[in-house]
Formats: sequence, structure tokens, C-alpha cells
Amino acid sequence: MGNMLQHGCLFCPNLQAQQTGVVKGTVTNEKGQPAEKVTIGVTNNSIFATTDNKGAYLLSLPAGKHTVTATMVGYESQNAEINITEDKTVILNIRLKKSKQEDLEEVIVGGVTKKEH
Repeated sequence: MGNMLQHGCLFCPNLQAQQTGVVKGTVTNEKGQPAEKVTIGVTNNSIFATTDNKGAYLLSLPAGKHTVTATMVGYESQNAEINITEDKTVILNIRLKKSKQEDLEEVIVGGVTKKEH
């Protein structure tokens, strides 16, 4: 039964394989060092990746224009416009900039617990 379902749409004229390409690169911090655990996302899409310990990432995207965003706590978000072409690879290296917000030295959280009878 599984094989029948796999092959059943081979003859569907309205379904086509989606044309895709790749964007990959390296994310570094302001000192040029690899930035680990940076989220690389695509605007208006649920596609994302996280950089590895060498700052490397790779995303497979549908052909067309996309906005890629790199985000990491303590750094400004970086955006780049790219154009993905079918079966091609776009190299996008990103350098993060420290956020200008003041670093938090202390956070105090208070609360009250109320017992129910």
C-alpha cells in the first residue's frame, strides 16, 4: 500500500518538484571569531538553522528572493537580501555587531504565593 501511495502522484499534472537552492556561510562575532548557536531564519517563512561550533550554517530554500536574518542574544539582528536560483549555492557570511543596549548586571524577580484552602 505504501508503494502505491508513493507512485500515485507521478501522474498528477499539477504537482511539480519545488525548485530549490542553498544558502550557506559562516557567522562571526565583532572580533572575527566563529559565533556558535546563532539563529539563521528566513523572513515570512518557518525555515531556520542554528550555527555550529565553527559558526557554519546551511539552508535549503525555494528559488526566489528571500530576506535572511541572523539573531543572537546580546547582538544586533543582521539582515541580508538574497536571490536563490535552482540548484545553485549562495555564500552569505555574516558578521554580528554587539548590541548597544546596556548589559544587565542584576535582575530581581519578585512574587507572592497564595495558598488555596
